[in-house]
Amino acid sequence: MKGGGGGGTIGTLLTGGTGGSEGGEAEGIINLAGIDKVMITIGAGGLPQSNVEAGNVTAGGSSSFGIYLTATGAPITNALSSQPGGKGIGGAITRSGMPGGHATVISNALDRTGGNGGGHGGGPGYAAASQHAPGVSLDATTPGAGGAGYVVYKDAPATYKAGAGAPGAVYIYW
Repeated sequence: MKGGGGGGTIGTLLTGGTGGSEGGEAEGIINLAGIDKVMITIGAGGLPQSNVEAGNVTAGGSSSFGIYLTATGAPITNALSSQPGGKGIGGAITRSGMPGGHATVISNALDRTGGNGGGHGGGPGYAAASQHAPGVSLDATTPGAGGAGYVVYKDAPATYKAGAGAPGAVYIYW
């Protein structure tokens, strides 16, 4: 199972924007003999920051398989520092999620690009309103991955935002 990925942040040319972290993972074999029901929760993906002034980026939600396994969602991150990913709890195999990427300098003019979202399928970090092609998504694409960070230039439309984290997942095999 995977916890939900965190949303990406928006930064300026000075700070860049950090990608959201990946949710944790937990895996195990559970003996359900005599158990009638098990509550399953799938963690939501974190919302991206929608503008530089707003601190509205959210953490990923936790996924669980009853009381047996839990994968926590990625914590809230900020434009200046990436956070460790979520954690796996209770399984024979647990893994912490990867942190989101930091903003990167991409030219001699010290332009920056937003950091990639944490984990496989994390959103691709992006820079500059002028480089943001219509239809390009900064959202994470696989369960539990983090959304991309984004750099806002002074002429960026208000509708541009960082990437959303992907929801978690619970996989059941029998």
